[in-house]
Amino acid sequence: MNQFIHQKPEEISFSTGGADGSTFPIKNKKVEVDFIDCKTGHGRKVISDSLTHVYYILEGSVEFEIDDKFYPVSSGDLIEIPPKHSFNYVGTMKALLIMEPPHSPEEIRGTE
Repeated sequence: MNQFIHQKPEEISFSTGGADGSTFPIKNKKVEVDFIDCKTGHGRKVISDSLTHVYYILEGSVEFEIDDKFYPVSSGDLIEIPPKHSFNYVGTMKALLIMEPPHSPEEIRGTE
């Protein structure tokens, strides 16, 4: 394409439980943008001390568990999870995930 437009990556960059993710190769290294294809759910409850997770649901419906409270969400909903909040999700969806700063394995830990 060009420097402004990115097509959905075909390669899977990561898998977590019942979800696969593909990372867009954007130039801004302060954020990460992923396409999430969730077939069953995230797979485990996680928390980060520094990352903000923003999910935009493109299609499907899932239930997010954030700090032990449950929130049903579906197409068109945006979920913002600030640092220091535990979360998990269960269901089927396609979504965009924006993380700031970008994901690094040492920044996310399981809570159980």
